[in-house]
Amino acid sequence: MSQNSARRQVVKAYCAAAEKVLERAQDTEAAEVLAFIRSHGALTKPVGSNRFTRIEDPDMTPAVMLVPYLDTMEVKHSPFAAMLRRAEALYVTQGHLHLLLLRSQVRYSPVWRACVFLHESYHARTGVYSPVNLQDSRVLSAHERDTHCFHNRLIAGCGGDGFRELLDREVAALAKEYERTGTALGVRSLLRKPALDALRQLEKLFGPAYSEEERTVRTTDLAIATSFAFFEQRAPERAAELQANFYYEHCLRRVPSVA
Repeated sequence: MSQNSARRQVVKAYCAAAEKVLERAQDTEAAEVLAFIRSHGALTKPVGSNRFTRIEDPDMTPAVMLVPYLDTMEVKHSPFAAMLRRAEALYVTQGHLHLLLLRSQVRYSPVWRACVFLHESYHARTGVYSPVNLQDSRVLSAHERDTHCFHNRLIAGCGGDGFRELLDREVAALAKEYERTGTALGVRSLLRKPALDALRQLEKLFGPAYSEEERTVRTTDLAIATSFAFFEQRAPERAAELQANFYYEHCLRRVPSVA
């Protein structure tokens, strides 16, 4: 198989995994995001350490350059190598280029791989249609809140009643932490590491994680979903503001991960 064919197969595999998530989650916006990637995506190969060459043209412009990395050596020579070491898929920009970087090595289980792909594709669609000012922490936090709400819906849709029951238990435990510490909403937010039995329940619902990287992502995703759901239950009229502030406090300010 040629390298171009191999890259084409990587993109097909990501899209096929995303299709299965759409069947389970029945999320209209996710279907729109995947349709966007299919129409605007242009198969691309990395060239050297800092260049990209399109192999195919997209059906619609502007293009999102889909860049599958076929092996660890290609990742190593990428200008985004540090981020790719822990990411399965990653949206970045380079000048005027929109790049969706995809690792070919399967390190995440099917649902999480697809959710991460759709998450980064959501970023790509926003980057094309409504670019985010990365220097404005409020704008960036609001965009990341929206992206994580999208991501949370996909996981919940795939996990069904079992995941909703798990999330309810985690939200109840987080509420107790707020009460125990006397933390007032809007002053600061708590980041609670999911209990070990919660992570085991995730494995029952979605199957085992394929790697330590995926375990870290699952842990962080459940922690974010728990806090977002807590805000929606406790202060629905302020939930969007509290969720954005949570992202700023625990991600943009680089508070250590819960994992």
